[in-house]
Amino acid sequence: MAHTNRYPEFDEWYLPDELTPQKQELYGAWQEGETGFPLVDASMRQLKTMGWMNFRMRAMCATFLTINCGVSWHHGARHYMNYLVDGDLAIDNWQWQMQAGVTNPLSDTFRIYNPNKNIEDKDSDLRFIYHWIPELQGYSLPEILSLVYQGESHYPAPILNWSQTRKVNGKIVSDLRKRVRERLIAQGGDEYEGAAIAKTTVDKYWEVKDKQYQEYRCRQEKLDFEALKNF
Repeated sequence: MAHTNRYPEFDEWYLPDELTPQKQELYGAWQEGETGFPLVDASMRQLKTMGWMNFRMRAMCATFLTINCGVSWHHGARHYMNYLVDGDLAIDNWQWQMQAGVTNPLSDTFRIYNPNKNIEDKDSDLRFIYHWIPELQGYSLPEILSLVYQGESHYPAPILNWSQTRKVNGKIVSDLRKRVRERLIAQGGDEYEGAAIAKTTVDKYWEVKDKQYQEYRCRQEKLDFEALKNF
């Protein structure tokens, strides 16, 4: 599982083969933190400097490479293992397949993280981005999202259209997932049972995470309310 797609249908899309010049260019920009998507680039620069990034950013950078850039998870997984101080082949490569949309095919949906939405949600004060991308210091969040810095900063323009690649490449992955799902349901047996157990496990995981997030939001709202009362 460290080097082979969990389901053979994905061999049509995700392969460890040498990249085409176009995909190699995308891959190189992703490796160096030069994609023009600030949260992706800040995370990738942190990885190269510290050998670490938090879990959500690992997932976001993985979906950006596999779904938006259309580069096989094999290449991204190898890059992570070259730099992560906590690298673990079994965990990391399995997570790469998960973020690439390969695993849990009985679920109708899979996640594709929006890097710009995540700036607003996770780094609205831009402290993380300013630290790792000094080229953007002095620009506000609205200015960064509207690309005001283009022509003024050395920071690169986006290397791709996120919405378009999400739609086009996302459909390819979604169609492959549908083929796997139909085969598993038709054949039944151990492989189907294993996929059903995986879906139940993932569903329970997200139930817990959603509950934790709602509790966190409630606590934050209470703190904000108390702060306003005392102001």
